[in-house]
Amino acid sequence: MKKDLKSKPVVILSTNWTENSKDLRIYDVVPSHNGDIVAVSFECNYDHGGNSYKFLNTKTKEFHADVIVNVTNVYWLRLFDHFHTSNPLVWGNDNSGVYYMSHSMKPGTINKEKVETLKNISYIFYHQMGTNQSQDIFLGVANINKEAPGISGLVLSDNGKYLIVTEYSEIEQNRHIQQDRWTIIQYFDLCPTAKSGDSSCKPTAESTPKLIPLLTDKNHIYKFLGNKEKNFYILVQDHIFSYDIFEVNLAKPEEKNWVTVISQSSTGGILTFAHIVHSKYLVTSHKSMVDSTLEVRKIGDIGNVKQIPLEHGVITGFSTNKKDSTFIFNIHSFFSVGATYTINLCKLDKTAPKHFQLPGHTDDPFRTKLVTERKEYEGAEGKMHPILVFYPKGTKKDGNTPTILFISTNPSPYDKTAQLFVPFMETFYGAVALATIPTHGSSANPPTEMTLQNLDSAINYLIENKYTRSTQLTVATGASGLSALLATSINQNPKKYGAVIFVHTERDLDSTRFGNDKASIEHYLKISPIHNVNLPTDTKVQYPAIFIADNGHSNTMKYVAELQYKLGSSTQQTNPILAMFHMPNIPMDPSISMEELEAQQFSDMFSFLALSLRYKVYTDEAK
Repeated sequence: MKKDLKSKPVVILSTNWTENSKDLRIYDVVPSHNGDIVAVSFECNYDHGGNSYKFLNTKTKEFHADVIVNVTNVYWLRLFDHFHTSNPLVWGNDNSGVYYMSHSMKPGTINKEKVETLKNISYIFYHQMGTNQSQDIFLGVANINKEAPGISGLVLSDNGKYLIVTEYSEIEQNRHIQQDRWTIIQYFDLCPTAKSGDSSCKPTAESTPKLIPLLTDKNHIYKFLGNKEKNFYILVQDHIFSYDIFEVNLAKPEEKNWVTVISQSSTGGILTFAHIVHSKYLVTSHKSMVDSTLEVRKIGDIGNVKQIPLEHGVITGFSTNKKDSTFIFNIHSFFSVGATYTINLCKLDKTAPKHFQLPGHTDDPFRTKLVTERKEYEGAEGKMHPILVFYPKGTKKDGNTPTILFISTNPSPYDKTAQLFVPFMETFYGAVALATIPTHGSSANPPTEMTLQNLDSAINYLIENKYTRSTQLTVATGASGLSALLATSINQNPKKYGAVIFVHTERDLDSTRFGNDKASIEHYLKISPIHNVNLPTDTKVQYPAIFIADNGHSNTMKYVAELQYKLGSSTQQTNPILAMFHMPNIPMDPSISMEELEAQQFSDMFSFLALSLRYKVYTDEAK
């Protein structure tokens, strides 16, 4: 724990969790507003209700006597609220109590029968610190539709006067918002007679606040972003790429009275964060390909947008005290597990984001030696698609640089193949390119001429702009739907590639996946990677070096067998073909971790490339 950014971190709790001591695993941490107490969940009972919380004093490092059980499962809420702004347990404004939700009408009791979290009503309670949970005050039912309840989350307003209750209809998996998904927002006015929040804003047994419906139209997804007095800032989202932000006054909440804060038909990327910070600033972030944007608007001067300059990478986490002007965010890139930055929103014109490091943690110095180029290549029908190129400073664009091109439909720093980026550049002092290959429909469909043209265009871009040449180019993929595309492209034009890497092809080469009717099968057979492996008629042309790392899917084995059958005995084929299978049904050596297995796989892959394409291996001294 750190009291502020300048203080030294202090360990306030150490669990030493193991598989045999699951009660010591931390599931959720909710600090009080002043940081004096932390609500910690050590137990998550999936069958009978949810989480249990204890309360740790951060100064004495001892637990209070208070224990709250049967709190709504925090895991499910995280799947619904991808902004992570709500929680099943939140602190009151004066830090003397917490609001929470439970599937049990009787606080402090564990359900004997199995609870289906996604189909159960949530009851809202207030717990005053220093009392037994059986004395907790019942506030109301979170669900408007008792017959088909969704899961709910709580948020305390910026001024502490309102407790906001958001009900989610169903899980927003992969953040794809559909028409049958909705949210409902209700709220409690914790102290109706007060103009703003103060320490008295909490319920008592004699006086409990009323739950007031605010936004109940099931045609939209609503998200509470923050408030300024009675003005609530609400994000209304109908589609993953489209949203509007409105100011809703509680005195006249009808839609006709809403004031538009931001109206955008397209954000240019996926909205990943939106929140009111310091009660003065609207902060939004969007993800486009493998980069994020961060924009700040001052409430009252929304038209003045401040774009925060960022390094390459995707913003993966945000943290801020609602009453503090310091905003903290984390950037995850292909070259860093996570770099943390802070910025003072009140001094945007004078300061840039500052890189924040914990003592003992240092960044990879190789990151400072890299050049990043964001370009576009012209694909099918003249459409432009993004391509990123990374290479060490001083690299000459003479067509001789070892280059690995990763193709993906939706690039992410979390892809397994992304772990190869820095090791490849460090080992071979080469370049790494990342191209988006649109599939023009579902990735479950067979490769189309347009998709093949997109792949061909991405390769041509690198060669024509002197980043590399065919004999120095490796193309790799681990993306669903693109293994079949890459294998098909090899059959049609093998001399385009120096080497090819397939990682976890799984069902990509499965012909039955593309239809079982006669017409579909006949169409697929014409381009099938497995059924069209043949020696090139030009005896001077051969298949590229091929490296396959797979879990042992039968169709991948068929592909490897076909390569061996058609090419293995020919003197025309001198480039090697290597397949490595990890069979999931065969127990691994318990002394070997998954990380060690992956490291060995990468090592084998690099050795394969060095021998096949004669890549020069650089030592630290040579660099």
